[in-house]
Amino acid sequence: MALICGASLVATPFVQAQFQFSPPVTYDVVSQPSAIAVADLNGDGLPDVIIGTDFGIAVLINKGDGTFVQPPGLYSVSVGQGGVLAGDIWLVAADLNGDGRPDVAVAGGGGVAVLLNNGNGVFAAPVYYQTGKGLIQTSLTYGDFFKDGHNHLAVTEVGFFGCCSTLTVFKNQGDGTFVKTFQRGLSGGAVSVISADVNNDGYPDLITANGNTNGPPTVSVLINRKDGTFADPIDYPANGTRQVRAADLNHDGSVDLVLNGIGVLLNNGDGTFAPAKYYSAPGSGNIAIADFDLDGNLDVAASAGAKISILRNNGDGTFGLPIIVEAGGRSNLAIAAGDFDANGDADLVVGDNAQNPAAHAIHVVLNQKLPPVDLGLRLSIDHGGNSGSVTLTIFGNSIPSGSTAELVCSGQPDLLATDNTVAPNGGGLSAKFNLIGSTPGQCSVVIVKPDGSKSIVPKLFTIEQGGAPAVWVDLLGFQRIRAGRPQEFYLVYGNSGQIDARSSAFWIAFPQFISWSIGSGITPDGIDSIDGDTVLTFHTGGLSASSVSPAIMLNLLVPDSPEHAHQQFEIRTWQ
Repeated sequence: MALICGASLVATPFVQAQFQFSPPVTYDVVSQPSAIAVADLNGDGLPDVIIGTDFGIAVLINKGDGTFVQPPGLYSVSVGQGGVLAGDIWLVAADLNGDGRPDVAVAGGGGVAVLLNNGNGVFAAPVYYQTGKGLIQTSLTYGDFFKDGHNHLAVTEVGFFGCCSTLTVFKNQGDGTFVKTFQRGLSGGAVSVISADVNNDGYPDLITANGNTNGPPTVSVLINRKDGTFADPIDYPANGTRQVRAADLNHDGSVDLVLNGIGVLLNNGDGTFAPAKYYSAPGSGNIAIADFDLDGNLDVAASAGAKISILRNNGDGTFGLPIIVEAGGRSNLAIAAGDFDANGDADLVVGDNAQNPAAHAIHVVLNQKLPPVDLGLRLSIDHGGNSGSVTLTIFGNSIPSGSTAELVCSGQPDLLATDNTVAPNGGGLSAKFNLIGSTPGQCSVVIVKPDGSKSIVPKLFTIEQGGAPAVWVDLLGFQRIRAGRPQEFYLVYGNSGQIDARSSAFWIAFPQFISWSIGSGITPDGIDSIDGDTVLTFHTGGLSASSVSPAIMLNLLVPDSPEHAHQQFEIRTWQ
């Protein structure tokens, strides 16, 4: 490997001022957030939020006004050794199976889990791929490394004190399944990785941040050999960096690098970089890049405890005084940008990484550079089968109480909703349609107000042939429980099918010596003792098509006794 030396520090004061952002709004994501991605998961043109947590992922669907549907959709992911997301985790959202819908890949503990999007923001069960290394910190990125039209995955791992850093490339077979094709060593301490075409040859290269090391911290560039393999890393000095982002900061057509810290390495135009220039900013945690002030230049936002530091780009890749934005929480780390309220400016979301007690929240602040906009009426789902009933929600503003919904379809009578419920604040109308025997095709969704006036949802609803419910249940929680200390587990369930599901039952079983209680959610309607296990029975009630229900929090307590120390036992759930 080669090492290119040089760095400078620009000492800047900071400005304690608002940057035209709204007060933070907090959302519970059940477990501690470690990573955040932003993508339009349900095809409504609005960015949704995916959060990587201790237990898997939480999904918050955007309602269109910068607020999100609560509770979040929850999916358990067990990657790597011990079946948990060990150490730092990473996630990306990208179309992995070529259907135009963002899927999710999660890395942690030496493995990758791929969750394919069913097209409505509800995900299939994860499929796992192992690197064969199982080191403590794992990161991943995606890109068309083979230039074959598919998104492939690149995973980096590092052991204790920067040991054994490794890169593994998983090649996409075109359908969202992967095979391991390339593996090599990296510069010591590679804790995170991104992809970007640094030398403008049309192939995405890799950049790693090497902050977990006893030696000098660096950032490395690995050039794609145009076959999905990567050349030896070229190292640049970096002051303790653990994250790197790539963007064209000075409008020269080449991507530059931004390190948490805040350090900037400008591209020389050939994939090599000038020495890092550093800008002081409070906190200087993880970073997000967007044009926050709409001046045509990409700015940098860094998480900073309960605040966010935003550095304005001068247009040439240099930055002015940091502006401080109140972000809520206590110790925010993960950060991402997206236009959540669809008014044309970039908003921010941060994940609260506070401990003692652990935070289970993200915080959203909306950029007020531009005024709010009314996006009109929007659908929660835009398709359903004609073999049953389908319940959908129409989001909007000031929908009058007593309004009803109907489907206006060409070639058949209008379909009237059998159940209509308007949210107390007028922000949504839930409508259930009996689609049995309806002719497949596209229909307009119409709201009929109490005064007889009508409003038409811009997006069409598609009636599909057939369809079936697909009820699922999952368990989220750590695979290791410390005796004598209560541990929270979460039962999550939903319906990923094209039609509504009637009442369904599911069960959870665990050894009888474990004490239990329900912290939140529906309560069991059956408690049995079977073969030394406590078996709890739950009935869900009806489940709407393409929906995830609120989680049931189950508190479990293993007795603090020698008899149960280091004892292995099984918690099972089924439906």
